Amino acid sequence: MLKPTILMAAVWLVLASGESALAASKTTIIWGTDRWPNFTETNGRGLYHDLIQAVFPGTGYELNIRYMNWPRVIQGLDEGYIHMTGAVQKRDKYHYSSQAILSERILILAPATRVNNSFINNISRMTGAWRRGYRKAIVEQSALKGLQGVALDNPEMALKLLDKRRIDYYMDISSIIEKLDSDKLQDLRTKTVGHYNLHWAFSKNESGKALKQHFDRALERLKKSGELERIYSKYDIALPNR
Repeated sequence: MLKPTILMAAVWLVLASGESALAASKTTIIWGTDRWPNFTETNGRGLYHDLIQAVFPGTGYELNIRYMNWPRVIQGLDEGYIHMTGAVQKRDKYHYSSQAILSERILILAPATRVNNSFINNISRMTGAWRRGYRKAIVEQSALKGLQGVALDNPEMALKLLDKRRIDYYMDISSIIEKLDSDKLQDLRTKTVGHYNLHWAFSKNESGKALKQHFDRALERLKKSGELERIYSKYDIALPNR
């Protein structure tokens, strides 16, 4: 008969080897993202955090989140050292989720007394602002052309510059502007100057294609169960139309 100590050691070895096999079977996913309030906050809060945890549960996947500025995220996806990011417009560069993740409007934010047709007609002669790294993703996707301005680290800086009349307007997507402190928006007004659907993006290789297929299946399950609507409602964000 085995001694108790020998028996316990044998059990421990079996459990340890099982845990090792389980860990080895997990798929590691590198998710590259910028820091966005209400979406990817560094404390783990945000729509994207909840969505990705639901799509890639910890039992089968090991998620490695890397925070970096947006140009580096795109570079990482191009070069394959990150596996996915979101959300972006559909182009030919990557594999994309079939379902849009966000339906966004592009807004300008400016003093309420100035936002009229004359303001829009003369906006190319004004000084604007937008988030650093997002000129191509946001500004150049709007209906306005020839815009001049400065890149800022965050929307709060834009509010301060608008208050001091150092800039004429700020441009960003609706989900960012609409989450700003309402008290600071009382004398400001928004105007829609563009819109688009945004999708989750995956590296354009076989592993990225497999992740995209899993993402699509999981999203459909979450939608049918009502869990997807619950996640979006938690952050007061509307589900995209398609």
